[in-house]
Amino acid sequence: MPSALPLQPLSVGVRGCGHLCFPGRSFADATVGQTRHDARALRELDRNEEAIQCYNHAIELAPGDARAQHDRAFSLYESGRFAAALEGYNRAIGINPQYPIARWNRAVLLIDNEGDFEISYDYP
Repeated sequence: MPSALPLQPLSVGVRGCGHLCFPGRSFADATVGQTRHDARALRELDRNEEAIQCYNHAIELAPGDARAQHDRAFSLYESGRFAAALEGYNRAIGINPQYPIARWNRAVLLIDNEGDFEISYDYP
């Protein structure tokens, strides 16, 4: 099993995720799970924009992956992009209506943005 590399010194762009923790693997060869893993590592380093790009790639690979949809929404929420986060949570719940953390995080977003009329309550 490949060993993880230190992430902070790396410069990672759109095509950087997918081989962040697995040297020698190209972006195109990354699996959904590996790409989500890389995105989560970037998010932990407060590199949300790069994480969102990795989640976008994971969603391209598997649009029906509720976890990737949720995790991208969470990064969007942390970046202050609440309307986009709500849309992502709704997608995750649309894929898996019983996804409890997506339902919880959507509820938190709606409560936190109670007076924001850009975010409507027309959700599934």
